[in-house]
Amino acid sequence: DEVFAERVKPMLDAIQPYHLHVGLDEIDAFHGPGLTHDRILAQHIEQIEERVMPVSPNTRLMMWSDVLNPFHDTGRPGAVGAIRRIPGDVVQCPWFYLDGDEANITRTIEYLAEHDVTFLGASWHDQAIAHFWACQLATARAAGLPVIGQIATNWNRGDRRADPIVAEFAWTAAKPNRPADLWYDSDVMQKAHGLLP
Repeated sequence: DEVFAERVKPMLDAIQPYHLHVGLDEIDAFHGPGLTHDRILAQHIEQIEERVMPVSPNTRLMMWSDVLNPFHDTGRPGAVGAIRRIPGDVVQCPWFYLDGDEANITRTIEYLAEHDVTFLGASWHDQAIAHFWACQLATARAAGLPVIGQIATNWNRGDRRADPIVAEFAWTAAKPNRPADLWYDSDVMQKAHGLLP
């Protein structure tokens, strides 16, 4: 409550964000008297919403969805059921970063679609995976699924090779060019999208 009152509430008051990402990835332990993991996680999300909505009613929560995802290596069997308990307006943010994750990305999109939740995809520096994510998300959006975009994560390691792929998807909402056609040169990218002369 102190952290919310001192740090989160003033930020919400000031900017009234469209989205507020609350984290919740790679949870290793759940604690709650007599509650199952899925109930603990769902209750936590509901408590966050109860604090945020009165202050910023148009803000939607976002959360990493790995612990809810049976196709993710950090998915927790006891927590997977929380996807049925968490309010449907909470944006799910699955992340897959590595070559070889393609099947899990595809299954994750199908899984989130089955549960009728809004979602996006998160990639990192691997251009092929960022491209695969963008193509799958564009296909899902074209099929009418509630896809709101893609996140380019960095995790403080400075590798931004996949950013142009994610940016192209963000700017066009269409399948981006092949990774080999893209490189990170901000002037070139900005000129290509008409942002620089």
